[in-house]
Amino acid sequence: MFHVAGVVDDGVVGSLTGQRLDGVLAPKVDGAWHLHEATLGMALRVFVVYSSAAGVLGAAGQANYAAANTFLDALVEYRRGLGLPALSVAWGLWEPVSTITEGVAGRHRAMSADTALALLDAALAGADAQVVAADLDLAEDPPPPMLRGLARTAPPPTRTLAERLAGRTTDERDALLVSLVRDDVAAVLGLPDRRRLETDRPLLELGFDSLTALRLRNRLAAATDVALPATLIFDYPNIRAIAVHLRTRMAGPDDAPATAPVAAAADGPGDLDAVSDEELFALIDDEFGTA
Repeated sequence: MFHVAGVVDDGVVGSLTGQRLDGVLAPKVDGAWHLHEATLGMALRVFVVYSSAAGVLGAAGQANYAAANTFLDALVEYRRGLGLPALSVAWGLWEPVSTITEGVAGRHRAMSADTALALLDAALAGADAQVVAADLDLAEDPPPPMLRGLARTAPPPTRTLAERLAGRTTDERDALLVSLVRDDVAAVLGLPDRRRLETDRPLLELGFDSLTALRLRNRLAAATDVALPATLIFDYPNIRAIAVHLRTRMAGPDDAPATAPVAAAADGPGDLDAVSDEELFALIDDEFGTA
């Protein structure tokens, strides 16, 4: 048994009258309920009502139609509670366009008739009381609010640091890199407010030791894709000096600093795998004294 009746009378809520509500509700609510009562003594294999995605997802200008179809969904649940067969298929737009769907045609994706019938077959073969059969391209169309958490849209491409620096003035590059270094310093030291870090204050005064110095070096090397020495905070002792060094290292050989930093045994972010902590600490202590 299939209930497929429906009438639309679209309009904003403020324009709806009792007559306009009755005209839309009658085919759905009255028709489906009478069909339910008339078949109570029959051994039906299926009892299918054609609902609408408007009742599930909402549709602009179709409050009366959405309410009528929501009744169908509730009727199906009621019948299931009585142990009777029942299935509600909440249809999206599908071709060919009918008098019911002509008002939304062109604003929504439409399924082919073959696709719609295949979805109906799948719904009949399943165990769910309510299904939505619609062609929703969540990556292309703005998804309905209740489906936004399911939208599998591709995340926007993330620009590399080099791409973010490209085309900027020297001052703009320095400002971006100062912000990067300040963030990493705060993260390594566990400081809650990065904004209070003075860019010209010696990092050793903030509490850096050999281990945290290496952690900062590793974070900055990973962020900039630049090989940095283990002695970074001793060669460039504050946030601004490190930022300027990073800018010159990332700008290319023509803008390289006039003096090179002191060489160290661990000269890249991955060298810690080959050098023990004791060896690195001994190197720093021998070269600069205990931090």
